[in-house]
Parts: sequence; structure tokens; C-alpha cells
Amino acid sequence: MPEDEANVWVHVKIINPNPYAVKAYWWTNMAVPLRKDTRVFSPADYAIEHVLPDNHLEPFEFPHAHGFDGSYPTNYPYAASVFFRKPGLEHPWIVAVHHDYRGILHTSTNELVGRKMFVFGNSSGGQHWMDFLSLPGQGNYIELQAGVMPTQDQEFILEANQSILKRSIPLETRHQKP
Repeated sequence: MPEDEANVWVHVKIINPNPYAVKAYWWTNMAVPLRKDTRVFSPADYAIEHVLPDNHLEPFEFPHAHGFDGSYPTNYPYAASVFFRKPGLEHPWIVAVHHDYRGILHTSTNELVGRKMFVFGNSSGGQHWMDFLSLPGQGNYIELQAGVMPTQDQEFILEANQSILKRSIPLETRHQKP
């Protein structure tokens, strides 16, 4: 990033070079440092959790996830994908913020309708995966994601020789108290 810049700008172009339509899938993925005081928020009328082992989608009123405050990722005893749903939002966003008011904000144009928080859970298995994907004991994190569709269980059709451009538009990310 340039020295005077506090934002990361991403412009993605998805191209179907084929002479026929294809099913497509696209999501961003940001790793965000996880602390005990980390909270995640996104505009939502409700949230949907991808529940294993039978892979069904279960709606719930966020942050009331199964008897605990789901806005704190460290409260999840298991790995979880939480999709935030607020249809028609002009500038969708998701934020992970710590008690000191510092954090990471992802926002975009309205084409990226999906917002997701992925947590590894506070079990030994979740810790094993965070250690494997980062550095043992040093890389606790969650994932904030945005996608073309409302959940990762959905695809979209990209017509023959079609391309679509998705622009992320960051908001101010410097330290500011609310």
C-alpha cells in the first residue's frame, strides 16, 4: 500500500472466455486477527448458518446464535459459516472490531450482496486448523468474506464471453471512536 493510504482497493473482473454459459462462484476472503474482544457486525435482517453434518442452512436472529452472543467469534464452540442477509442494501459491509475501536472493514458496491463470517471455533480442532493455516499459537484469525450470491451454496450463470466487474469501495479505516 502507498505510505499515505489507509485503504486497500480491489477491482475484480470475472470472465467467461467460453462460447457457452457456465455456472460461476466468487467470494472474497480476508483473514482478520482474532482476539477475545473481537466482535463482528454487518447490516442484517437475519443471519443464516451453514450447519453440519447435514449441510443445511438455518436462519436465526443475529447475534443470538444458539444461546450465545454470536457477534463474538470466540463464543462459537464449533466451526461456523454465518451469512448476513440484508436484501437491497446499497453499500454492503462487514466489520471486525476490537475493544480499542480498531478493526477491519470490508465494503463494496451492491453487486456483492453476500456477507459472511467464518469462525474455526474454540475447540482443539479449530485451534489445530488455525495453527496449520498460519503459525502455531500465533495466528488466531477469522475470515470475513463477500460474494456475488447471498450464500456460498448458490451459483450464478455467466453467459458465453460475458464478463462482470466487481469493485470494492473501502470506507475510512483509520482509528476513530464511534
